[in-house]
Amino acid sequence: IFKGLLIQMQEMRRRYGPDIVFEVYPVGNKMTKAVSKLAGHDITVTRPEGITAKSDADAVKRFAARLQSDFVGGHLDAVEIMYMKFHSVSRQKFATEQLLPLTPEALTADGVGELCRRA
Repeated sequence: IFKGLLIQMQEMRRRYGPDIVFEVYPVGNKMTKAVSKLAGHDITVTRPEGITAKSDADAVKRFAARLQSDFVGGHLDAVEIMYMKFHSVSRQKFATEQLLPLTPEALTADGVGELCRRA
């Protein structure tokens, strides 16, 4: 995931300019340790309180609500998640999804169908 994060950050800098500021919320000890090395003037690393790889749905909902509130309040311009998509034990692929602002694809019938299949 760390390599994918670096590539995604480079792409965002290319797309939005070098003055972009990142706020990273790593989940898990390995990611927190790796990402903490990136912390600097344009990257803030915050370990989300109460969120682990084994968090229950209510904890995740509270964290998502906090991100939504930060977005609506203007503190965040966008919210993207990055994760390893499970295909099989031996095959996982880096994936990224934009949660906020909503994209037109997320609101189409195909997007909704895709989201419903994941649940």
